[in-house]
Formats: sequence, C-alpha cells, structure tokens
Amino acid sequence: MVLGFQEIVESSASNLIGGGNSQNAIKNWNDNVLRTLKEKSGGQDYVQVASENLVGNAIALFARRSIHREITDIALSKIKIGFSGKAGSKGATCLRFLFEDTSFCFLNCHLDSGMNILD
Repeated sequence: MVLGFQEIVESSASNLIGGGNSQNAIKNWNDNVLRTLKEKSGGQDYVQVASENLVGNAIALFARRSIHREITDIALSKIKIGFSGKAGSKGATCLRFLFEDTSFCFLNCHLDSGMNILD
C-alpha cells in the first residue's frame, strides 16, 4: 500500500527552510498507519518498506511482512519547487519499485493553487 500525505506539519519558516520537526510528524503518521493496518486486517503484520518526505509532503510504502521481500529496486526522490527551488513549501515526493515483475511509480505533488500560474 502506498500512501501520500500533505501538510502534515505547519508551514512555518523553520519548517520550510530547515525541515522543522517533520520527521517526528511523519514517524507518528507511519506508526498510526501500521497500527491501523494490523487492527483492520485481523492481526496481519505489516512493515514500512520505504518513505520519503519534503517538509509536510510525504510518501510511504507499506506491505505485509510475508511479501515485503518481493518488493525490490526501490528508488526515492524529492523535488523542491517553492521559492525558486530553495524551499520545500511546494514540490513532490516520488517512489518507484518493482513487485515481482511489475514496475510501479508514485508521485505525491503539492503545487501552487490557482490558474494564474499557467500564464
């Protein structure tokens, strides 16, 4: 299962420039996801396979422990586009992997709102 999160931390100056405490927020979300998966799946064991974050934008891959070793060639990336590429206020987190013989790619974007950016 791949989940994308957005705005999981406040868009304060310290978070945008220095990353703030986004790691704590992401860890809390991931722990909650793992706990919920176990509760709702009748006790099946899930693990977090990979994750990437950019300030309040994050992407995470979870899998049942029984199949997580079949997920290979994991690649993660993040792209800052806020303030001309200097801050993570806008941007994307990316995740690519192979499961058995099938390739998957996921992108979680947080872009500027409004149509005026198209001009």
